[in-house]
Amino acid sequence: MALYKIDTLDRLLRFIGDLVDDNRANIKNLNSLKELAEFGDINSKKSLKIIIINYINESIDTKNIDSLIEQYHVSYFEKIYTGSNKEFDSVINSLCICKDDSLDTKIELLAQIIFQELYGLSVIDPYSYNDIEGLNDIDVNTKDFISFQIKGKKAAGSKAFFSR
Repeated sequence: MALYKIDTLDRLLRFIGDLVDDNRANIKNLNSLKELAEFGDINSKKSLKIIIINYINESIDTKNIDSLIEQYHVSYFEKIYTGSNKEFDSVINSLCICKDDSLDTKIELLAQIIFQELYGLSVIDPYSYNDIEGLNDIDVNTKDFISFQIKGKKAAGSKAFFSR
């Protein structure tokens, strides 16, 4: 497969979505995998993310990966939670990375962004797998007010929000 230079996140979302829908790799049971992922099945989510990572590695010129990640409406290169509670910091900011992290780390984050926008729960998706110790609840009051309950304590103050 040829490497494509895709310079906007919106185009990349459409491109990967089309690749998955076309299923040129003849991935068995892909439609049921997508359905199960949309209903919250953890194994299906992980499998779809692996497929997305493979498509990124095979077809995207990753030289501009930082730019693609920066175009997402939530900046994962900055802390999402800016309060002083260390438990909240470690849970809510667990997805955040640094610009000098490895290419594999950036590809994994980009795959998460693509997955959560195409098949997942947008910005709350990575917190919805029930695999983060201490995270009890996520409340979405409005598109720009998401609060987290960690170890029984609730806090707002995160920069996580939905784009639409």
